[in-house]
Parts: sequence; C-alpha cells; structure tokens
Amino acid sequence: MKILYFDDCHYLHQSIRQHCRHFSHVVDIVSTEKQTLSQWKNTDYDVLIVDLQADYGAGLHLIEKIRETDFDLPIIVTASHANGETKVRLLENFVDDYLEKPFVWEELMARVKSVGRRVLRQTETKGFLLDYGPVKLDQNNLLAKIYDQVVELCPKEFLIFKYLMENCDHVVTREELFFNLWDANADVFSNSLNVHLAKLSRKINALFVEKPLIQSLRGRGIKLFLPNLVACEVSS
Repeated sequence: MKILYFDDCHYLHQSIRQHCRHFSHVVDIVSTEKQTLSQWKNTDYDVLIVDLQADYGAGLHLIEKIRETDFDLPIIVTASHANGETKVRLLENFVDDYLEKPFVWEELMARVKSVGRRVLRQTETKGFLLDYGPVKLDQNNLLAKIYDQVVELCPKEFLIFKYLMENCDHVVTREELFFNLWDANADVFSNSLNVHLAKLSRKINALFVEKPLIQSLRGRGIKLFLPNLVACEVSS
C-alpha cells in the first residue's frame, strides 16, 4: 500500500520509512498541513496516517478539510493525551482508527493492514480487487489471474500491475510509475523500477494469450492492453 504520513517529529522519519518498507509499504512523509494537502491532491494514497499534534496541532483541521471532499480515504490518527471527547468525535465522524502514543510500530502496521482489508472488502468483485473479465487481480494473495492462468507476483510487481490496470485507458510513463509507486526519498537514478517492470512483463507476457498484454511503446511509456475491453484500447 502507499501511505501518506503526517508527522513533524523529524527524528522519527527514518523509523517510519524502515518499518513501512519492512511491511512492503511505500510511504511519503510530510511535516506540515500544507505539504499534506498538496500530496493528497496530487497523488493517490491507500492510507493517511495523521499525528494529531503535528504542525502545532493542525491534525484535526487537516482531517476535516480532507473529509469535505474525500470520504473514502482510510485515515488513522495517532495522538498523545487526546481527551475522550476528541477521540469520540474523530472516530464517529472522520477517521477509521485511532492509536495512542507512544505505540508499538508493529501495532500501527497491523492497523494499516486492517483498514486496508476493510476497504478491500468494500471494493472487491467476486473476491478480486480488480476484475476486468479475463484479467483479475487478487490482492489477498498477490496473484494475477489471466484467462484462468495464475501468476504469482512480488509486492512491487503487484503494485505496478495494479497501477497499469487502473490506468489502462492511457499510456503510463515510467516517471508516472516511479512518482506513484516509489516513496519521495527513492533514488530517481535507481534501476529498481526497470528491474521490477522487466520481471513483471516477462511473467505476464509469457502467458498463452493473443498478444502481449504489457507493451513498451518507444518514446511514450508502458501500456497494458486488456483483451475484449474496447474502452481500454488506444492506438499505439
């Protein structure tokens, strides 16, 4: 999952990155309300984690601002010494979970997984996160099912394939993939994206299908061609 984490305790940022990566999550860390709103508007996130006291106590105002237009983004709040009235207000009206500080990192990651499962259950179709006829994606088991052929994916391959499926109506650039699936501190000169993309393409295109589903279009980017879905076809 891709996480947006709002916390202005800079000495915790390295621990946040390490724990998120250990649990195969991509994380962008922001320190101000303004940065958080900018990231939220320009990037798709699976979970938002908000420290209520961050940026001089801007957490509650930030959450209220986001909930004016976005009712679906799972939000987890962390806070120390929040009063009972604030907790009840948050949980009844704005957020999906609350965790008192100090906390154990493993518990926070478990709560991230829990809210992710709740969202997944709401969006699944017949047990699949995405179901495009002959092409299906199973997030619970990190599997792609294509014409009844099952492909096992590593977490990063899964994220890339999911993004390509969700954006099958256009050619996706490598920059777009990197911006949305790697955290903001990743090395832009790293070959990691190309390696994962090559492995994913080999797995998917090795299947017995009419034509390769993942195609690199010279000078343009990557296109996922979903069979029998006219709405997703574009000229190459």
